[in-house]
Amino acid sequence: MPITIRPACFKDARALARVQVAAWHATYSGMVPDAMLAATTLERKQEIWSRLLTEEEAPTSRCRTLLCTAGAAGEVEGFIRIGPQRTARFLSQWPGEIQILYIHPAAQGQGRGRTLLAAGAGLLNAAGLVPATLWVMSANTRARRFYERLGGAYLEEQTVPVQHESFDEVAYGWHDLSSLAAACAED
Repeated sequence: MPITIRPACFKDARALARVQVAAWHATYSGMVPDAMLAATTLERKQEIWSRLLTEEEAPTSRCRTLLCTAGAAGEVEGFIRIGPQRTARFLSQWPGEIQILYIHPAAQGQGRGRTLLAAGAGLLNAAGLVPATLWVMSANTRARRFYERLGGAYLEEQTVPVQHESFDEVAYGWHDLSSLAAACAED
């Protein structure tokens, strides 16, 4: 089934929230504190996406969110958000960041992630935000294998404190985003 990639806009906030909540609950149970998972609700994520998408409309924003749709109904199946590096210690060597990538559980394994990564890499290249990193939960072995197959180089691991608990995450980096886009097309 052909997919379409397009920039997200304010009216997509609920659809992005729906994908993110479904992905969180399907993937992160047992990886993050139960209270954090319980707080991952459609309403809360929609509020966050409404704010983020409004911020992206500002002429000075360097963050962009792309989404993918499939089928005649055009339902949102996944999305990626890219922008400037948010990790201060990476700023000098890694100016870009793939900030978020989520695929609805029902659409995983169908090439949506690869297609979105290729499009995101293109945006980062065009914005001069190269090389780039991304963070993924250490326990998310499926996602880690995916990024490693696409040439992501392990950079470091850190512990993130959350609600009197914590989880670990790993940073991956790509020096050449053209090679990431090419790997996404081949995989």
